[in-house]
Formats: sequence, C-alpha cells, structure tokens
Amino acid sequence: MDAEKADYINYVINSKRTESDENSGVGVKNVNQRIKFVYGDEYGVRLSSSPNQGSSCIITIPAKESGMGLICIKF
Repeated sequence: MDAEKADYINYVINSKRTESDENSGVGVKNVNQRIKFVYGDEYGVRLSSSPNQGSSCIITIPAKESGMGLICIKF
C-alpha cells in the first residue's frame, strides 16, 4: 500500500461518517472506535506505509500497571 492509501484509510477510520465505502476498512474502523471509546481519543489504530519498506498497523493502548510496575503490551 502506498502512503496516500494509508493516509486515506487513517482519515476514514477517524472520521464520523457512516456511509459505506467498499475499501474503507470497516473492521479497522470498528476496532479504532472501540479503543477510543474504552481508553479515550489519544488511543487507537493508525496505519503507516513506506515505499519498498512495507506497511504497519500501530495499535496504541495504555499500559496496565501491576504490583510489579508497568506491563508492556506489544502487537
């Protein structure tokens, strides 16, 4: 995926629009909305892409604090 497509998907999953779009990433948008609902707007899903290097899906959620400190969560 090129950077422009990643930017478009990021726009779609963060927009308030509800009309369907064949390539809009409805599942990703649903996950993003659920993360934001539970943890707040500073968390969620973001896509990035670089030519000839690949694409990444970054999921940002807060770390959970336990009796032994912070637990790192990596996906």
